[in-house]
Amino acid sequence: MSISPLSSASAAYRAPIASSRVPSSSASPYAASSGSSSFASGSALAPDLALANAARDGSPRGLALEAARTLVSEAFVKPVFAQMQEGSLAAGPFQPGTGERRFRPLLDAALAGKVVESANFDLVERLADRFERAIAPNGVPGT
Repeated sequence: MSISPLSSASAAYRAPIASSRVPSSSASPYAASSGSSSFASGSALAPDLALANAARDGSPRGLALEAARTLVSEAFVKPVFAQMQEGSLAAGPFQPGTGERRFRPLLDAALAGKVVESANFDLVERLADRFERAIAPNGVPGT
């Protein structure tokens, strides 16, 4: 019995895994440019991935915008969704089941991120300006 079929099967198994890893270049499809990427916003870790990518790019404005979007999403929009779920008047068989109760916060987080990203709130811009001033070395944005 030869071991070569086993090693070729192992190589065939590892090839798709290696190709699915995130490349380390700055031209990554997961890098945040002016907003969250499609991969990052569909993920439960969207805010963390977007902030990390903005920090890696070295863009203070990108980092400030992502931090502001995350703050508005987590502090204002997500609690509204949670409160709407608590106030549900569904009766009997229409009440949320165990799975829906368990995964509802993930859906709420994804929806809140999409709402904040697409709604163009002035609050996000003002917070981003303040965050950018705090990040900038001289207190002046763009330096």
